[in-house]
Amino acid sequence: GGGLVATGETSLCDDLGRPHGDFALADLFGVRYEGRPKEPLQRPKLDPNFAIAIDANYWKQRSGVARLSWAAHPIVADGRLTELTPTRSAAFKGPLVKVAEPADKSEVVGRMTPEGSTESTPSIVARQVGKGRVVYFAAAIDAAMWSYAYPYQRRLLTRAIIWAARTPAPIEVRSPMCVQATYFVQEVQRKQRLVVHLFNGLNTTANHGLPAMDVPLREETVPIQDIGVKGRGGLA
Repeated sequence: GGGLVATGETSLCDDLGRPHGDFALADLFGVRYEGRPKEPLQRPKLDPNFAIAIDANYWKQRSGVARLSWAAHPIVADGRLTELTPTRSAAFKGPLVKVAEPADKSEVVGRMTPEGSTESTPSIVARQVGKGRVVYFAAAIDAAMWSYAYPYQRRLLTRAIIWAARTPAPIEVRSPMCVQATYFVQEVQRKQRLVVHLFNGLNTTANHGLPAMDVPLREETVPIQDIGVKGRGGLA
């Protein structure tokens, strides 16, 4: 009855890092692991002025490039996502996994075509499992968002979580992206008190001199305004 959102090589290895050969959660994902897409046999042509300045590291970093596209589905029925990707397709760069076609073709929400290939494979699979819902991204959108943060990736991941959860989150916070939010319930004199914690993560030092293990000092805090908090399910 729960919800699951997974990406890339999730469940492919055991707790000691030994590969299974297939997803341990293949019955939930609805697809089988078939390795990684092959590297293109021929590199794409580059602008001559740009090609002069690159070296072998450029091509190593260019791995994992693909074109994503998706069909109509509640996950992608989002106004902001439509604004960002009116053609229902976008460039992707990040870890890619090749998976077999699911038995139920209607579970494929998105497909991907790796650079240099004409073959498309499932990139987003969304399915009902019992009373629960599962979304699997063969294009590891979380890793891609960490490295490149294209806005459409954030919307896709958000919409997948909302769809898999089935019910709205107990607390919804609308704020600038630099605000981090969480909530918890405290027991105070046999009564429950809801605490919403908002953290202003705007770093005015731009991470200059950021130590590897310590939190850097900040010289100032820029005020954040127009934050909205909505509670549901008795938390309003």
